Amino acid sequence: MSRLLFSLCVGALGVVSVFGSAACSTHTIIHTTPQPAVTFDKTCAKTACEAQTAATPSRTSHCSECIGLIEDTCIGGGSCDTSQCNFACNPPSSPSPPACTDTTTCAEYTWVAHLAGFTATPGVEQACIDANDALSKRCGIAVTDDQLAHTQADCALQARLLTDAAVSAYACLASIDCKTFDASCYTTSTLGDDFCATREASCGSPCDEGDRKKLNADGVGLKPALIAATQTCAGQSSCKEVDACMAAWWKIFDVE
Repeated sequence: MSRLLFSLCVGALGVVSVFGSAACSTHTIIHTTPQPAVTFDKTCAKTACEAQTAATPSRTSHCSECIGLIEDTCIGGGSCDTSQCNFACNPPSSPSPPACTDTTTCAEYTWVAHLAGFTATPGVEQACIDANDALSKRCGIAVTDDQLAHTQADCALQARLLTDAAVSAYACLASIDCKTFDASCYTTSTLGDDFCATREASCGSPCDEGDRKKLNADGVGLKPALIAATQTCAGQSSCKEVDACMAAWWKIFDVE
């Protein structure tokens, strides 16, 4: 969303359709539209064995680094005596570490978020395109063809991620200051506060204040499933997994 000419801020609303029954009925029938959900895939990026190897460089790598430093010094007119590296290349009492054989336990996962079932909210894409066009014209902002194409792609993505409250909220652009791009109608959410409260309970350490503020700002107007997904991430069993999950969540907003 941040790649648009502006950041849209609208109130986060759950969408529930209410239909009255026939005039003679005394009942109100409430229909709820099934909400999509953000799903995550975890694949092993580094096994425990690979992690151990990466954390403990081999004797060969130490030796190569030492010789490389000596050669660099030599080129600059310094000592060319690589025997100084004997301590690294032939340590007298430094046996090789035991071979790493654990290739099954996963030490680090790669997370990927999926948006299956997220469909465009009617009117949001066109309202977004029109608002950006009006803003660029009013403020005299030159827009290249590439930037226009990117904005259109971003608006199409926003239509999948935002509620229908976004359609009317684009009127907020009328009050944007062309120099500061501030608008009095901008609002914030509590997404960052809620996420950080759960994360701190899981991790036992404070949440990054920058992350808290960014989530509060960017959480306005998101579909409920996107908000719920941040709690899925915040409740992971380790801080490493929380961060990996949230990294996947942020990529949802990248235009491919």
